Amino acid sequence: MTKKQQELLPADTSRCQAEYFEGPTFMRLGPVARTRCGNRPTAVITEAENGPDGLKGSMSLCSDCFSAFLKYDSRKVIVE
Repeated sequence: MTKKQQELLPADTSRCQAEYFEGPTFMRLGPVARTRCGNRPTAVITEAENGPDGLKGSMSLCSDCFSAFLKYDSRKVIVE
C-alpha cells in the first residue's frame, strides 16, 4: 500500500456513515446499490485494535445503525 492509500478520512459528525444495501428481493429484480444512512450521528466508534491494514478506523453512527452494529459485529470498539 502507498501512503496515500493508508490515509483514513475522519468520522463525519454531520451524517451517519453506515451503508445499507438496496436492491432486489424475491418480489423485485434489479441491481443492488449501497445507500448511505442520512440520519444525524449520535456516536463515533473507533476500533480498539488496529485492523488488518495496521490502521485504526473510526466512523459516526446514528442510534439505529449503532444498535445494528452491536447486534451483528463482534469487534471491540471505543465509543465516543
